Amino acid sequence: MAITAELKLAKDTSGSIVSAEARDARGAPLTLRVEKGGAERPHLGAGAAKTAYGTVKVAGANGAIVQVTATVCLPKQTVGLEAKGEGLDLAWTIDFSNYEATNRGVMTGSLNGRSFKIDVDPHAMAKAGDLKSLNWLPVALDNQIKPLLPALQQMAGDFEAKAAPHKPSLERALSKNAWSTVGHAACWGFASMGAAAGCVASAGAGCALAAGAFGAAASYCSDQY
Repeated sequence: MAITAELKLAKDTSGSIVSAEARDARGAPLTLRVEKGGAERPHLGAGAAKTAYGTVKVAGANGAIVQVTATVCLPKQTVGLEAKGEGLDLAWTIDFSNYEATNRGVMTGSLNGRSFKIDVDPHAMAKAGDLKSLNWLPVALDNQIKPLLPALQQMAGDFEAKAAPHKPSLERALSKNAWSTVGHAACWGFASMGAAAGCVASAGAGCALAAGAFGAAASYCSDQY
């Protein structure tokens, strides 16, 4: 476990962060845990058994603060994000199965009871006003987890470094509807598009939480090939 003056990190054999510990402004403990795997997720429908997930959990002295779960489902060509905490109930899925014809994905979901549907252009997410309007991480939760931000930012940076080499392969595969042929690239490429959507909608800690969760999901997905 690496130790700094304010933050303790634990990593797995690949160098990925699996846990972190810090103290809040009052000196109370904050913990971060990362989980990954593949599981039945019935609400995703057929093919759910082949869904890879990554979860980032942040807890304080009084229990859970926020939990973010990202999913990557290659059979259905979807990515998803779920986030729960006080004042936060988010769930969305982006479906890229018709990308060959439209060069778009379709995001459907809800934020605190408000349903939405957004066309997602992977090449212009930063300009997507509809995505920006989601702004999913409440300020109160952002403030609570700030002591863990360096760990979250490192997780986001590690994910981006691993995903970047695979993006061109995924783009070629999507444009020819041959996504199933690119294996590792599909895992990391789809996850990078999910993380990008999460980051447009919430900068700072929200972006890092999404990237960390998608990184864990992509890692598990990639390990299956």
